[in-house]
Order: sequence, then C-alpha cells, then structure tokens
Amino acid sequence: MALACAGLTACGSSNGGAPQTSVSTTQNPLVAQYSVSVSSPATVQVEFGPDDSYGFVTSPQEITDPDGGTANILVAGMKQSSAYHMRANITGPASFTDTDHVFNTGAITAVQPQTYTVSRPSNAAPVQSGIEWIHNLVMSPSSKLTAVATDLDGNPIWYYDPGSAQGTSIFTMKLLSNGHVLMTPAVVPAPAPNLLEIDLTGNPMREMSNDDLNSRLKAGGFDLVSFGFHHDFVPLDNGHVLVLVSDQRPYTDLPGYPGTTTVVGDAIIDLDASWNPVWTWSTFDHLDVNRHPLGGLPDWTHGNGLAFDPNDGNILFSMRNQSWVVKIDYNRGAGTGAIVWKLGYQGDFAISGGDPSQWFYGQHYPNILSRSGSQFGFTVFDNGNDRVLDNSGAMCVQFQSPPCYSRVPFLQVDEAAKTAEVTSMYLPGTFSFWGGNSTQLDNGNTEFAMSQPNSDNTLSSRIVELSPGPNPQVVWQMDIDGVNAYRGYHIPSLYPGISW
Repeated sequence: MALACAGLTACGSSNGGAPQTSVSTTQNPLVAQYSVSVSSPATVQVEFGPDDSYGFVTSPQEITDPDGGTANILVAGMKQSSAYHMRANITGPASFTDTDHVFNTGAITAVQPQTYTVSRPSNAAPVQSGIEWIHNLVMSPSSKLTAVATDLDGNPIWYYDPGSAQGTSIFTMKLLSNGHVLMTPAVVPAPAPNLLEIDLTGNPMREMSNDDLNSRLKAGGFDLVSFGFHHDFVPLDNGHVLVLVSDQRPYTDLPGYPGTTTVVGDAIIDLDASWNPVWTWSTFDHLDVNRHPLGGLPDWTHGNGLAFDPNDGNILFSMRNQSWVVKIDYNRGAGTGAIVWKLGYQGDFAISGGDPSQWFYGQHYPNILSRSGSQFGFTVFDNGNDRVLDNSGAMCVQFQSPPCYSRVPFLQVDEAAKTAEVTSMYLPGTFSFWGGNSTQLDNGNTEFAMSQPNSDNTLSSRIVELSPGPNPQVVWQMDIDGVNAYRGYHIPSLYPGISW
C-alpha cells in the first residue's frame, strides 16, 4: 500500500505499537520532511526514488535516548513537479520498514529562466557519478536558483533562495559533515555580510555577521578588521573553518598613486567549532603592496581560493591579481603565517622550458591532485588574464590582439627543487576572463567550470568533465543559460557519506 502526500498535508502510518511516521512538505518545494517517532533507540534512514524501487537514500539519523524520540529527516534530491516514493527503514531493538509513501514535489518559481543543457559524446569514457553542485552569481534578484544542485541530466533537484535580505549570489557553498550547507550570500561585487549555515530546506541554523566577527576578533586580541566574507572558505575535519575576508588599509603616496589609497587586500581567519577566531593571517603582513601585476590598485591581491594541504597542515592561497598561489605556514593552527613559497610567474619556482606563458594568470580554485614526497600534482583554472607570452614580457590583450586564452593545466610541482612542469593541459578554445574552477573527481576525471566563456555572454557558463591522461577528452558537458555559474563541480550526493 502507498500513502499519497500532496500540498501541505502530512501523511502517516500507525500500526499499534509500531513507529509513528509522517511525510510533509517544507518551505522548499523540492524537499520533504519524513518524521519517525519510536519508543526505543533506533537508527533511521529514508530511501526514495521515482518509483517503489527507490534508488536513493538519505544519511542515517540516530535516536539515542533510551525512551526513543523523533527523527525529522529532510528528503532532498527530487525533481520539481514530480511524484516520488519514499519509506523509512528503522533498525534497533525493534526493526521496522515503513509503508511506502508517495510525495509530490512542487514547482520551482523563478522569474528569470535558467536552462541546464547536458551533452555526452557517444564514445566518451565513464562519467563520475553523483550530482552537480553549482554556485551562481545572479545579477538579477528575480531568480531563485542562486544555489542549485542538478542531476547529471541537468534537472534541478535542490536549490536555495537567499531572498532580498541575504543577497542575490553565492560565491561558495559547501556541504558540511552534519548535513547542513555553509555559504556566504552576497550582493556582488560587495563582500558577503554573513557566514550562513542552513539546512536543506533553507532554514538558517547558524549565522555570523561581519560585525559579530569583528567583535570576536577584538575580544580575542587580534589586530585585524574584516570588511566582509568573500570568495571561499574551507571546513576542516576538526570542526574549524578557514574563512577568507577582505582586509583594507590606507596608504599615502604609493608609486603611481598620489594621495591616499585604500588598498584592498585579504585575510584568512581560522574559526573554531564555535566560530571564534583562533588564528589570523593578512596579506599586508607578508607581501609587497607595490606589486600589482593585474589590474593595479586598489584591488591589490583579490584572493579567490583556499586549499588545505593535509600532508603538512598548511594552506594554499590563490590571489588572482598577483597571479600567484602561495603556501602559508598554518601548521594546523600552530604556524607562523610565513609564506613558504610563491607558485607562479616571478615566484619561487622555475617553469620547465622557461616559457612564462605556461604559468597561470588571473587563476581560480587551486587543487592538489596527488603527492609523492616533495612532489605534488596540481591544477587550477587558468583564466589567462594578462598572460605573459614570452621572455620579453609581452602580454596578451583581453578581447584584442594578441588574444588572451584560458586553460586547464596539470602541473607537477617539486617543492624541494623549486621546479614546476606542465605535464598536460586542456585548451577549451575560449577566454573565460573571470570565475571558474578546476578539480579532480573521485574516478580520476577532472572537472572545470568557465563562468563566462565568451565576451558577449551568449552562453552564460559551461562546466566540463575531462578524462584523465596526457590528452584529456570531454566526457560530459553542461551549458548554462540565464545565469553565470561562479563554480560548478560534482559531489557524491546531498548527504555526507552517501553516494548516489
């Protein structure tokens, strides 16, 4: 027997002393709430799908009280305006499989249309399973698909509407180990005023404003003022979060900049599990404010990506306007903050062959792919802004000649020898002058996003999955119209520890 659920009505089952269950709608039309009440400790997991074969599962939820209790499990990953079957599996002293429920999702209401078109070459290698996790920069507040997940056919299966109070865009969002989503909603190009943790329905679970962060910095004795969250953060296994914030300081009569210039740099803050600052780092303490190869002042460094290196506990930090990725001595919170090295043009490494065009320029999203001793594989999305073309110092010119171009390079970096070699690369044949990412997937494929792959924005964004090896081939591609995706990449599912 199946119990049908639609509209705002909950449906349930009750069989004497059996667990009490119900399924109800939430504020997100693509998310259901499955409630299970038991009289003894139990583990509850919901399976769901378009028919009663199901095929998808949520994370398990524990009820640990000796007298039992209620588990409210959010079921997400469903297409709009569709019927889904779901049932709870309950294990414990009294195991139980619930009756099948039918839940009807609602429609996404978005004034600004957005389309996600997927193509797969017929002879392509296998695609990484999972879903697509897309961070959109929405230039109109009318669209609700600011943060969106799709299936691999391009159907939206989850989204978040920040509303006018939160802003219109998401620079970054990440799934946490507790099943919540951490994000920094912002009205671009301004930094985000809040660090926000939500559940899958979009309900705020925890929030910290920039003003609150500054109060905590002052109370902790840190000589740092944040001007807003931006671009990236990294949740760590110990419950801490490394956040990237704007740091601004006035300078007088810098070369080429008479008078007072408020220089915009970056700072990294280590927040503990209670979001109290325990370690800070600022570009102003470690870099030359007179070096500004891309764009000039006041936007000096334009940090846009953080990565944690578990090998030594240090941080990789991407600065677009320096065309550098630097390693910072973080040492899992016990580091000095000294810059260990600078990777990129005019940095600490020699590029194989000495060709400066092989470096990355205006890059986004650094990623360590593999490691062996002092060597590691590395990728980044190389936007190519102001690329130095040869040893004369000649540079490309954006949308003119000689043209700039974007790449997805794969480098082998030797930290001891201070050498870097481009072992392979993918040339998408276009210039995506802002945004993007490049990351390695679990099956060895690489995925990258181009936020604006052409100057007239006739195609808003493109996300591509590549096969591994010296000659990467496209195995999956998503074209996005109606919104620019700042980042896009596969994740296993909407639930930590679960792969779909």
